Amino acid sequence: MVVNADVPQRDFWQVALGSAAVSQQLATVVAAVSVPVHLRLGLLQGGSLLLLNVALLLLGYAVCGLLGGHVLGGSLRRGVRQVVLLSGGVYLLSPMLHSLTRNVSEDSVIAMIVGLCVTHLALHDYNFVNSVTEQLTGTVSLGAAVFASVLFASGMPTEFDVFVHVLFCLQLYLLSPFMRRYIRNASLTAHVLLTAAMTAAAVLLLLPLSRLLTAAYVAAVLSVSFVCPYWLVHIQKFKAMINGPWDEAVPKIPTSIASST
Repeated sequence: MVVNADVPQRDFWQVALGSAAVSQQLATVVAAVSVPVHLRLGLLQGGSLLLLNVALLLLGYAVCGLLGGHVLGGSLRRGVRQVVLLSGGVYLLSPMLHSLTRNVSEDSVIAMIVGLCVTHLALHDYNFVNSVTEQLTGTVSLGAAVFASVLFASGMPTEFDVFVHVLFCLQLYLLSPFMRRYIRNASLTAHVLLTAAMTAAAVLLLLPLSRLLTAAYVAAVLSVSFVCPYWLVHIQKFKAMINGPWDEAVPKIPTSIASST
């Protein structure tokens, strides 16, 4: 009988670095929730958000092309066509989305948005940004995020605001994971700086709305970035993995045979 023969030793800073993907997604959700509130309060204009959408789109395609080595969509022509079709579809649906929750109470809409955002964060594929997996999965998570964005968009003052807000959220949830993945693969320092920048931007968006929510968000980021990694590393010494003759047999193939196949 052998105890803890194959238990990996965890390093605090490596675990903290892996948690940066969670902090980035928290900032993404905060941005997607805060921007429509800024639009409703008049703190942000729809035209400014449209310009931001264009800038983020160009930046995203540039990062994917330069750091990822390929253009999203397979080619520039196909990528432009997809962007045009997606933007046109959202624009045509904006009148319907604008009146989607007209007969639903605001409390019910807020409750659904909160539940959908929690579902998105719980089921999101954080392994993709950390390059553990090759494809972005989590269909339920993505659907919950998009549905929450649509519910928020239904309360916008104008149909144009609905259009620019939905486009903004689609870029956050569909395009940004690829950008963040390629930035992390290119430079861990840039990955950490991007996490800090996204967190700072989320704080700046929340601060004019609620100091209490801002404090709660900062506490959540600090917990995810430092408290949870420390807790995971600390409890690792209490783990007991017992190996013995009862374990499932693992065949050992000689190197000569493995190389020939």
